[in-house]
Amino acid sequence: MFFHIVFVSSYSSQLGFLISFLNHLNRISTIKKKQIIFIIQLPTKGDPQTKYSLHNFSILKNYLQNFDLYSLKINNHFKRFILWFFLLTFYPLLFFNKFIFLWQPRPNWVNGIFSYKIFSLPLALPKKNIIYFGDGFLSLCKTDSPFWLLKKSKKFPKTKKLISNKNIFYYLFNVNNKKLSVNDIKIDRKFINKIIDDIIKIKFNELNSFNTTTLALKKKELFIFPTSTFHETSRSTLNNEIKMYLEYIISKTNTSKNIICIKPHPGSNSRKTFIIEDKLKSKGYELFNWESLFNIKDNNFIPLSVLPLEVFITLLINKLNVDYNNIRLVLSSNASLSSLILHPKLTTLNAFSDILIKKYLNKNFVNNRLEQERLIKVYSKEIFCK
Repeated sequence: MFFHIVFVSSYSSQLGFLISFLNHLNRISTIKKKQIIFIIQLPTKGDPQTKYSLHNFSILKNYLQNFDLYSLKINNHFKRFILWFFLLTFYPLLFFNKFIFLWQPRPNWVNGIFSYKIFSLPLALPKKNIIYFGDGFLSLCKTDSPFWLLKKSKKFPKTKKLISNKNIFYYLFNVNNKKLSVNDIKIDRKFINKIIDDIIKIKFNELNSFNTTTLALKKKELFIFPTSTFHETSRSTLNNEIKMYLEYIISKTNTSKNIICIKPHPGSNSRKTFIIEDKLKSKGYELFNWESLFNIKDNNFIPLSVLPLEVFITLLINKLNVDYNNIRLVLSSNASLSSLILHPKLTTLNAFSDILIKKYLNKNFVNNRLEQERLIKVYSKEIFCK
């Protein structure tokens, strides 16, 4: 019997864990053994009440024969305190039991749950049996925070020195191009695509694939623009972020040829998305209508701000039969990059540029953002060369 304590937040991180978890069980040949899974879900700006959860019996029963699933949604400060007290109380059990595994996206992610500015609740976690499943969606991250969120640093943050060499990192891609260790395990994209296809069949089986939105995609090109969190992470003002997006989109599109899909980041401000879409409509652009694909009483509806970009693009291609030639994806983030890895036939555009970044971002974050864009370009070229 194996126990798994899992910390997730966005739908992307939930999906990243599920894929890593199933890959892990297959790799160590324990998928047929009893698994006790505790899912602890934290809120995001796109899902502040932790309403949307991927992990349920209908999903896991397709892969596991013998399991129990428990979930806890931490959507207020009181629940967060109770969680901290619970972890503190059961620390000896976590430390000495070799059959208990703790899953988190990146080092010290769990500790960050109990920190606010300069205040933090003390929490010691075991140094063994910790498994990492990547920042966002399976992006290898071995530091407390991705380097592009740090101020005035031309160098990458130092990788955490792990006490135990048994800590495992599952990932799809390594945008940092850092030297990998024996415990950094890349997951095959065919395995990932198979699970995403399965989820689409379960979650979106009754999707309305014949409507004005999908018919329009037969005549126009869908321009998918994933937003980031420049404002939310203090890298720019809200106004500057919106201006940068609009300047970029307008320079790359045409009202007569493109349908614009603003794909919000799960940590993005909903007001930002509304303003961008409103300004684009005022300029004559046609916008992709995600809600029109669902029936009014469809319990499986997931907002586009919550749905992972990787699932969205797979759904467009495999469920709605949108041709690769009718999609243009902006490589504005790591989520764009992971989508390209899963679908190398996609037509992509690089974002943003030295000019726009220096014009609209806080100067303290310019260098690291430009370095992130450089690495995304390098990685995308490697994908096309394979």
